[in-house]
Amino acid sequence: MKKSLYLALFLAWICVLSGGLLALANDVTAPVIAKNKAQAEAASFDELFGAGTEYVEVTFDQATYPHVEKIFQAGADNYAYKATIYGFQSDITFIVGVDASGNIMGFATLANADTPGFGLRVSDQEYVDLIMGKDITKNVDTLAGATVSSKAVQSALAEVGQHYANEVK
Repeated sequence: MKKSLYLALFLAWICVLSGGLLALANDVTAPVIAKNKAQAEAASFDELFGAGTEYVEVTFDQATYPHVEKIFQAGADNYAYKATIYGFQSDITFIVGVDASGNIMGFATLANADTPGFGLRVSDQEYVDLIMGKDITKNVDTLAGATVSSKAVQSALAEVGQHYANEVK
């Protein structure tokens, strides 16, 4: 009995110590991770609209557009939408640029851990080429063989199109 109590207290102490070390590691790395994500987002904006473009965050009703995380007005007439939606087995986060006439002018995937060879195809140039220049207020095409992931992205793009049609046009 005494040995069991000793082992239980020892394990509890190890758990408390491990939890404290994990919390400390999180406190140290969380700002670095957030900074890297912000830099990747800014680089994607520069890729879509060109370096030096000013971005102003737009407020919107996220309850109406649940997959849209952020909206930025880029320059006078362009918009950048950051959206996240669940694909086949993970979240897919992307930025889509929309020009003044409502056409997709750029698409960049920020995060996608879906199935290699299938779900990851929505991050490939093949998908970007498929949707570039399309009207954001109309349904975009899906990729054969990556149906679940591309339909998820298609659904998020439809939300973007709905916001553009209702709030911007």
